[in-house]
Amino acid sequence: GIFGARPYKTFYVENDQVTFATLDPNFKEAVKLSADWYKKGLIDKEVFTRGWGARDAVLPTNMGGMTLDWFGSTASYNSLSTGQIPGFEFYPMEPIQIKDGVKSVTVGRNTTPEIGWGISAASKNPEQAIKFMDWWFSEEGRRTWNFGIEGKHYTMVDGKPVFTDYVLKNPDGKGPLKVLQEVGAQVSGPGVQQDAEYEFQYSNDIAKQGFEMYMKDGNTKRPLPILKYSPKDIKELDKIMALVNQTTEEYMQKWILGVSDVDADWDTYMSRIQQNGIERAKEIVQQGYNHYNSVK
Repeated sequence: GIFGARPYKTFYVENDQVTFATLDPNFKEAVKLSADWYKKGLIDKEVFTRGWGARDAVLPTNMGGMTLDWFGSTASYNSLSTGQIPGFEFYPMEPIQIKDGVKSVTVGRNTTPEIGWGISAASKNPEQAIKFMDWWFSEEGRRTWNFGIEGKHYTMVDGKPVFTDYVLKNPDGKGPLKVLQEVGAQVSGPGVQQDAEYEFQYSNDIAKQGFEMYMKDGNTKRPLPILKYSPKDIKELDKIMALVNQTTEEYMQKWILGVSDVDADWDTYMSRIQQNGIERAKEIVQQGYNHYNSVK
């Protein structure tokens, strides 16, 4: 996104026409710049293998200088300046103007999660499974998902959950999000209801600057709405995109790691995702998008 491209597994809409991220000419340029930065040592050499623990690996060791991540949790790393890394300062920055008409804006989030729950046909206790799923959508379940365990992670104040010092000033020096995730709260996966208050509560003034910055007009793009497909179409779409994403990840790693050249491979990559069925996938998503607009 910093180079003006969209996340590489996403569809998006321009002038009511669905397209795929890597078909945008800006994507090729973004990959070339990423490869150049990687070669120069400006991108973490282990970017493809660190996973979710990247910030905890490179920020406390003073190896990291910039990241794309949530304001609330990332700004909390400024606590490192009090002892581990004198002068450590992490601040949000507005989208960069790459060139005329191209800005490094990020994509906003839908208000409803795009992930759902399901019960396996092989489940031995489907009644208990549905009760468990239902509980997460109760007032108590949603509060647990967002704030953790009452008495340990939060207390009720004037009818609202308020984080304890165990979360906000953890004795082991862990960030609020890490504390919550260790007990199963705020982990990615199930389609539960987020409460923005959880992030706002533990966010410092620097993070709040970021929130305000990216709520300005022009600093975020609308995501593709959540679309519905027929069982036949979703099966076909999933099959196509599994191949397209596998092909894309293969080339992305080769290009950024410097194993292969973007310009030399680009036509071959385009040919492969065409063979994978990307145009048919676009048709299916376009149909879903048109249907979405027809029933507003």
